[in-house]
Amino acid sequence: MISSGINAEYGAARLQDVFWWVLMEKFVPNKSEQDKLFSRISDSYVSLFLSINESHKDFILTHFPSALAQGLYSTFCNVYTNSLKHFDDNFKTFLCNLCSEWVSGSTPTPLLWRKWPYHLLEPSTNAKEDDDKIQGLKIHTQESVEDKPVTPLFNETKKVVESHPAGPGPSFERVQFNIFGRSPLVSHYMHTRNLGKDTLAPKLVSRTQIDDVGNEEPTYRQILSQARKVYKNLEKQHERAMSLSESTAAKIRRRFREEVVELAV
Repeated sequence: MISSGINAEYGAARLQDVFWWVLMEKFVPNKSEQDKLFSRISDSYVSLFLSINESHKDFILTHFPSALAQGLYSTFCNVYTNSLKHFDDNFKTFLCNLCSEWVSGSTPTPLLWRKWPYHLLEPSTNAKEDDDKIQGLKIHTQESVEDKPVTPLFNETKKVVESHPAGPGPSFERVQFNIFGRSPLVSHYMHTRNLGKDTLAPKLVSRTQIDDVGNEEPTYRQILSQARKVYKNLEKQHERAMSLSESTAAKIRRRFREEVVELAV
């Protein structure tokens, strides 16, 4: 579900601008056209920022980069259905980083795209899936500004309990972050209008962020699962060996009895 705090018309128009910018950035470079698109995106974003109710602003803008990235991914997949191989994990990471850096000036949590509802974003194969998609992407209005804003994200899929990697885990890095700074979109908007020259001096703080997620396999669940398979295999081998031993022992006892009978005769 998407909050109506982000106007539907705005979303469609600005998604189109960002779509063309990404298309040029990744597949058909055109610096001059990208600069024009970026200026339009910047203007639109500032207009959006100023139009959002103050009580909802933090909540909506926190989720806006992810919703925008999902919209871009869905658009590319549904427009270029024969080129889905190009929209891989690296492409999704690029979209997440781009939208977050443009809006907040910082990179998002790595692998954020793993939580996307792909059944709503990727091309459907039948009419029923189209109907389900429409239901999942409904826009809910808010009667009062005092109401708690609904989540601007798409319907959440069933959560899967994750297992932690058994390796050393991710590596981290310390970066400088200006708490008096602005997002690139806002900075560009003010720069093109010669605004903000009397801004506060930068105040840098150290920020810790993930540099490399590291190897994600094997996980503890995979190790335990493999250990159970090995144990069951050893157990079967043991039972088979014991069965062979009993069979061999029975043959020896039978042969012994036969020899005793022969000697008695």
